[in-house]
Parts: sequence; structure tokens; C-alpha cells
Amino acid sequence: MKKGFVVLIMLCFGAFGGIFFVWSSLNQNKTDIRMKERVLYGDSKEAEELVFTSQANLSNQLFWRTEHILGGQDLCKTEFTTDFSQDILDVSEEAHRKAEDYFHLDWGYQGRYWSDGEFIEQLVQENDISGWYTKTFRLQDEYPYYPVEIQLSLGSLQADFGSEVSENHKKMLRQLEQELAAYFHVPIYEDTLRLVIKADEEGDFSVYVSDATCGMSEKVSSQCIVADQAIWFTFSSIDGVSDSMTKKYLDGLPEGAGVYRLPYRTEEGIPHFETDKLEQVYSISADTVFYDSVVDENAHRILIHTQKSGKQFLSVLSSDTGACVQEIPMESIAEDETVTLRCKDGAVLIYSYNQLIVLDGADGKYSISLDVDATNKLEDVVTDNWDFAWKEGKLAILTTDNSGVYYVFVYNSNGLSYQGKYMDSLTLRKTWKKRESSVILYDNEKMSIQWSSRK
Repeated sequence: MKKGFVVLIMLCFGAFGGIFFVWSSLNQNKTDIRMKERVLYGDSKEAEELVFTSQANLSNQLFWRTEHILGGQDLCKTEFTTDFSQDILDVSEEAHRKAEDYFHLDWGYQGRYWSDGEFIEQLVQENDISGWYTKTFRLQDEYPYYPVEIQLSLGSLQADFGSEVSENHKKMLRQLEQELAAYFHVPIYEDTLRLVIKADEEGDFSVYVSDATCGMSEKVSSQCIVADQAIWFTFSSIDGVSDSMTKKYLDGLPEGAGVYRLPYRTEEGIPHFETDKLEQVYSISADTVFYDSVVDENAHRILIHTQKSGKQFLSVLSSDTGACVQEIPMESIAEDETVTLRCKDGAVLIYSYNQLIVLDGADGKYSISLDVDATNKLEDVVTDNWDFAWKEGKLAILTTDNSGVYYVFVYNSNGLSYQGKYMDSLTLRKTWKKRESSVILYDNEKMSIQWSSRK
């Protein structure tokens, strides 16, 4: 017994000693972060004066922000901070959520209505349900037109799955949902919903919604864009095919397909929507398709990737008036290619797996400043988290494998001029090939790249 106790004490001391050793090692060299470079293509001089910033944390309590100037020494400039107020085990999405405004409409059946306790309890009593019960509803019989459900994060108001909302704000949002549904007044045709209820002997019940159809979502593409104190709703054909059902849904909108604007004002961080001013500001034909969009806040412009008659272009709308002020053809991008838009420092990057296009904006007008092939290089390593920088005819793109390895690409008018691979010392790896597990988490949504202003 005594031997077991002694062994336990020794193990405890060993464990604490290990923790102390790790902490001492981190604390002693906490800002001595180094970046290892490997040139994969071209001349690294093409990347000189580029600065990229990465952010990482250990157990959500130790934080590093590292700035590295390419072409310089491998020693980086690192800021180290601590925050022991957060739960060390909190890896929830809310703990790492970006503070970004968004607004989203779910069209079709309202999930909260079909799982409402009073509605289900009434259904159980009326049908004397015990055990399993199934009923199929025709949504035409339940709603006069498509209902909507809102999720948003605007100012200090956040209302999405799992968030807590005050009763007053709930009432405001429910009222907004009813007003939007009534305004757009999209007709319901053959949509159905299958409700499954399991009731036990104690009167408790479980509710399952299955086989819910939404014909509108299969035919109509809709987006919500937040810009200049307004919500912009886009409605277009989902695939460019104007069949009879697509036409029915789009014709059911007040002014047909296009862009609608809902202004709002903010008081003490809370948005107040001016539904009496909701209107269509830009009309399109039924065979036009809207895809990705980006907001140029400085120029007060909304750029929407648009396709019509097999041709792709950007529709540029004024976020002050909603008027279409410019249409930019994207002739080098094939019809079936997916396009991603990004805007930064007055430049708009159009990225597909085969092409990179940069638009320079001046006085609210955009012109193509770069149009190069990106095949076989960028597509192999680019992830959801990436950033770009544009300066004087040179485009830099930063991406990562999400575990401490970064890739930098530099393009000019002749195409790719440099590709480099970088790994910082926080990854605790010995070589490029031997990739040991790391306790470091990388906040890749916060990484950035820019051209240095130094001369």
C-alpha cells in the first residue's frame, strides 16, 4: 500500500514536472519564432517586401501573433499574450467566431413551427397518439405563401442556432419574418412535409421532420448581402434554365427576378428594419444567374458574379442607390467554372481554379489589371482560408494547409513568378516530411498578407 502511494506521488511530481518543463520552454522562447523557407518555383526576390501575419494559440489561453517579412532573416517579429479567462476545453465555434455582419433567410417550412410544443401537444391530443404517428402535410394548406426564417448577426444582435435572444428581439424578428414573407409573397405549389411523432405512456413525445420539400430552393437562387446599412436580396434562376416552374416562382416575386434592398438603421447596436422602404433596385431576365458576390466598402459598390447566355461577367451595383453602374465581362473564364470573389484595399480578385483576374478600382470604375493562368499550381494547395495582396502589377496569394505550413504565390503579367513554402517553429516538427502532431491551433481566418510600404 505504501509502495503504491509512493509511486502515485512520484507520478504526480513527474506529471507536474513535465507541465512545468513545457511551460518553461514555451515561456523562455515564447517570442523566438522562426520561419523556414523552401523555394518551390522561381526567384524568391519576387516576394521581397511581402509581409505575412499568422496567429496561433495553445489551449485557447496562450496566443501568438507572428509577422514575417519575406526575403529577410528567418527570425520573425512575434507578439505573445495570455488569457486565462477562457475555458481551456472550449473548442466551440462561438469561441472562435469572427465578428462579421451577416443576414440569412431560410425559405420553405419553418422548423420552429413544426417543433412547437403547443402545436405538437394539440396534435397528440386531437389524434389520441400513442407510440409512433406519421402525418404528411401539404404546405399549401398550412401557409398562404412561402414562410421565411431569419438568422443574422448585425451590430450587437445575434440570432442564429444556439444563440440567446431576448423576448423583445424575438418578437421583432418574428414580425420581420412575417413582413418579408408577405412582401415577397412567393407561391407554394406541390411542397409537402412529413411529420413523425413518438409519444410515450408518460405523455412525453419526440418530433422528427422528414421528407420536407421546397420547390423554390430547387429552382431559385437567393442570397443576402449586407452593405451600407441595408440588406440586399438577390433572386435568380438557379441554373440559367427558365422552365415553367422557375418562371412561376420568379414571377411570384413583387417585381420578378433581380436585386431587392431593405434599409435599416442601428440604434444602440440593434438594427431596426424599414420594411416600408423595401423595393427592387435592379431587374434581370429569368435566364440570368447570380453566383458569388463581394462588397467594396470603400467604393460603395457590390460586385455580383453573373451569367447570361453562357457568358460570365460582373454586375457592379452602387450600394448607395442600387443602380447597376458597370458590367465587366470575364471572357477568360469558362462557363462551367466556379468563381470566388475577394476585395481588399480597392482591388478585386476573381479566382477560379484556372484563372486569376485582378480589377483595379478608381472613382467607382473597375478595369482589368491582371489576367493570368493559374492552372496546376494554386489549385493543389489553396484552402478555404487564404488572403491576397495587390500592388503595382504584382499579385501575392497566401494560403495554408491549416497546420502551420504556408504557401506564398506571386504573379505578374507573365504568370507565376514565385512559389514558396514556409513553416514556423511553433509546429514542433523536425522536417518537412516528418509531420509530428502539434498542440498548436492556427487561427487561419486571421492570417493576412500585404506588400510592405518600406522603400
